[in-house]
Formats: sequence, structure tokens, C-alpha cells
Amino acid sequence: MSGEPYEEATCNIGNWIRQRSRWVKGYMQTSIVYNRHPIKMIKKIGFKNWLSFQLLVTGTPLTFLINPIMWAVFLIWIITGTHFLNGLLPDFVEIAGATSFIAGNLILILINFAAAFSRKYYRLIPFAFLNPLYWVLHSIAAYKALWQLMFKPFYWEKTTHGISVIKNVPINENLD
Repeated sequence: MSGEPYEEATCNIGNWIRQRSRWVKGYMQTSIVYNRHPIKMIKKIGFKNWLSFQLLVTGTPLTFLINPIMWAVFLIWIITGTHFLNGLLPDFVEIAGATSFIAGNLILILINFAAAFSRKYYRLIPFAFLNPLYWVLHSIAAYKALWQLMFKPFYWEKTTHGISVIKNVPINENLD
């Protein structure tokens, strides 16, 4: 195993967005191709597997695209107290959206916190609070992917490698 390259996590935001937009574009294209004939697909793989496909492959980019819209509506409501959505959506949808925004971000922050804590990477714990920024970056990448899918469907962005290489650090070394 010595001398073999390890998978590199990019440390550059622009590079990360290029990487994620390529991945999300792949999800979008896969969803479009496999949903051309949904009834045929359901018959072939079954409704449960088709639904799982929709939730994962179609739902991933959709979540990233809808996220900033949902956050904006929620924040406008929090800041202004306006009720411009009353009557457009049932109350349970508004409650589910607000709960998802608050509880979802809190849970993901806690998961990131627990992961760093359990591995004793204590100096990484404050970065757990950046999880909402992570969602914003995913949304930027998803909108870029959507634009490319519409206007440059055969273009695949490249990710620069070798920019975060740290030499002579054992793979299992604690970060503290």
C-alpha cells in the first residue's frame, strides 16, 4: 500500500464547485434518461426500486435546486413576519418546511460535530457549524449543473488534482 495515491478531497472552493456540478449534472442526466419511459422502468425494476431511484437520483439535484428558494421564503417570513404564502400552501407544508430548515440543519451540524468528536479531531469541531454553507455551495453547483445541462450538455468540467497534497503525513495520524 505504500506509495499508492489516496483519494484527494479538494480544498479549493472553485474546484469543489466544478467537481460537484459535474456530479450533479450526472445525476440530472441519469434521471432524464431513465425517466423517459417511467411505466416501462416501473415494470422492469418494480415500484419500490423506481421510487428509491426517484428519491436518490432525481431527488438529490432537486433538493439542491429547491433549497435556496425554501430558505429564502423561510427567512423572509422570520424577518418580516409576512404571511404572503398563506392560502398557497397547506399549513402542514409550511410547518414541515420550517421544521426541515431548523431541525435538518441542526441534525447535520450535530452529526458533523459527533464525527469530529468521536475521532478526537477536536480542532475540526467548529467547522461543523459551517454545514449550512455546505448546502449553499451544493445549490450553487446544482444551478451551474442545470445551466450546463441546458446549454452545454456534452461539456464536463475538469477537477484540478494535486492541490491539497500533504507530504509525509501517515494516513491514520490524528489531526491534533
